[in-house]
Amino acid sequence: MNPKTIILSLVFLIIIKSHDGNAQSIEPLKEINSYTTTLFANHLEFSKDGQYLIIVVGFNAEVYQKKDNGFQLFQKLKGGSFQAYYPGISDDGSFVAFSNNDETFIFKKANDNYTLFQILKHAGKYGNHDIVMRFIGNESLIIVGGEGNIRFYDLKENSFVETGRIGNLEGLPFKAAALSPNNKSLATINDNGMVYCWQINKNSALPSNSLLTTAKYSGFL
Repeated sequence: MNPKTIILSLVFLIIIKSHDGNAQSIEPLKEINSYTTTLFANHLEFSKDGQYLIIVVGFNAEVYQKKDNGFQLFQKLKGGSFQAYYPGISDDGSFVAFSNNDETFIFKKANDNYTLFQILKHAGKYGNHDIVMRFIGNESLIIVGGEGNIRFYDLKENSFVETGRIGNLEGLPFKAAALSPNNKSLATINDNGMVYCWQINKNSALPSNSLLTTAKYSGFL
């Protein structure tokens, strides 16, 4: 091997070692774990106009407002003493709501500030929290309860009043649900893995025959 080849080989080895050293010097990404549910965020929802975003974080919720090319924290909303789930927000962000295992919290925005407007009590076993919360416009609300019910509310004077309630055909908890964008159809999976499609008509819902039966399933539609 001639001297020129030896020199080139040494340079090549030095470059390789240098790259290896740089790669090893970079700290690996670390998973960030929360050891308290007060820091655990699980669901989020946009307002229809895209100007507001609500995120449930631990027991509470945070509302963000679009600013320029991003979103900035608008206000933190205090919930109850259980993990919060599945927030809802009205078309223009004037109402927001989120639920835990015992209650649904509804906040109203006035003068650039949200204040607690109403608390809805909903009986249910621990863990069967509400799984869909959808405002229709700014004055109606559909809630699909994990306990196995579909509830309808209308804004009357100074409160949302329940105007209809439909129970699951088998009396089983809902494990997952999805409401169509036009709010006319609802699909649910019950605790036995049976999938139904419901037709929404004002303050009532009519189920179809079972679409299919899966293995017991607790995922999402």
